[in-house]
Amino acid sequence: MAKGDRRRFMASMLAAVDAWPELAGCPLCAKGSVKFVYYGHAVTRIGYLWSWCDACLRGVSISRAAAPEHVPLVPFGSESGAGAPRYAEIKR
Repeated sequence: MAKGDRRRFMASMLAAVDAWPELAGCPLCAKGSVKFVYYGHAVTRIGYLWSWCDACLRGVSISRAAAPEHVPLVPFGSESGAGAPRYAEIKR
């Protein structure tokens, strides 16, 4: 992975969150869409954000993320789990 990939992916991830339910394209492979899931506390909406490309399976994870009111949140302890696939973490 090239330097700056994380920054470019994060920009697309934020665009995907802002535009939800519309999709944002992956800036790394240009073939897939950036997907995300918030997994957190049902009342405070603070938890984890996992985001990945559904084609190249690269992505980022963020802790202490605040889920906006307009996006779904999987609550801690949910039977369904968070639903994020295994993906390669973009480090830089």
